[in-house]
Amino acid sequence: MKAIIVGDLHIGRGLSQGIPGDLNKLNSRIQDQIDLLDFILDQCLKHDDCKDLILTGDVYHDNKPHPAIIAILMQWVMKCKQNNINVHIIFGNHDIIRSGQYVTSALDLVDVLELPNSNVYKTITRLDIGDFTFVFCPFKDKRMYQVKTSEEALNALYGELQTVCQDPSDKIKIAVGHLTLDGSLNINDEIVDQLNELYVPPEMFEWFDYVWMGHIHHPHVIQNQKPYVAHVGSLDRSDFSKTEMGCNKIIILLDSESENKFTEISLPNRDLLPITISVPEDKDSTEFVINELCLLSKKINFKRAIIRLNIELATAELENVDRDKIKSYILNNLEGHYVCDFSESRVVSVINIAPEDMFDNTMEVKHTISKWAEKQEFESEEDKAAFLVAADEIRAEFEEKSSK
Repeated sequence: MKAIIVGDLHIGRGLSQGIPGDLNKLNSRIQDQIDLLDFILDQCLKHDDCKDLILTGDVYHDNKPHPAIIAILMQWVMKCKQNNINVHIIFGNHDIIRSGQYVTSALDLVDVLELPNSNVYKTITRLDIGDFTFVFCPFKDKRMYQVKTSEEALNALYGELQTVCQDPSDKIKIAVGHLTLDGSLNINDEIVDQLNELYVPPEMFEWFDYVWMGHIHHPHVIQNQKPYVAHVGSLDRSDFSKTEMGCNKIIILLDSESENKFTEISLPNRDLLPITISVPEDKDSTEFVINELCLLSKKINFKRAIIRLNIELATAELENVDRDKIKSYILNNLEGHYVCDFSESRVVSVINIAPEDMFDNTMEVKHTISKWAEKQEFESEEDKAAFLVAADEIRAEFEEKSSK
């Protein structure tokens, strides 16, 4: 038997990085995400006996998604149904709208439509599918348990897990969900409430053979011994950070008949390239940048990539670059997909201000004394305080006499 585990989808994320849509086209980042969803479905169809897709949560990037974004997911779920693929969706923190203790979600539409091939999991749920026993673990934080400490919340979470894990099983036991594993590497905005976030230790999953969590966007292994514990990561690249660019995005193919029981399948993500070029003095700015881009293309693949370009001009005298010419070179010669950001900066002269130049006759006397004292060396803070008190008394006495 086979199944596929997919990390956080975040449909609708990164629109500022994509080519803006028009009346006939979506923003290109949305189209990238649709293409990745179709790739995942194709992987299901490619592997015989793979009838289940498990999503780790954060299906939508915005917890109040645009209707067009909701339609994209519904269309894909229906496409899975037409191919006899079951879709299991686990609640993530981006899927939740809180109103006091009441929680609702755009994913509730999946249950309302009663799609026979799809289920949304809001509570810890055990499900036996073929050779596998799955336990789905939706997002939990301290607020959801109404306790004062993280330790109390973790104990409550452990109690919930024990409830569903009590019965013995000779199947392959797998936990999948949307929890932060202790020791994980968050890279951006996954954790929005550090105070209430739960960092779950691997030993909490001692009953399992394998554990894969979403929530954290960087795919990495926390524990390589039994139980195998890892974050599967997100579907697409989140930003221009080195952490995101230095790893392959993956999905997990489970196979009960294989020796290792799982393989990682790399996703065909579009690259995000942050490029900075410094133009020295006495150079033609535009030609220098194009030449540097040409040299970089021997080391970096620009094809299909989204580029963020920053040009640093060495002197104020250098001419601004010809942006249209540089963009044309990137898109036509280097076959880049889109230049999402193009900035220029230039070096300016730094003027050192002598301490005595920081004072003038427009400043209040009390403020001047305080500022002067900050620049002096006193034996102790007590001496400094005593000086300020004495100076202020002299100032006040002088101002009083001057006013008469």
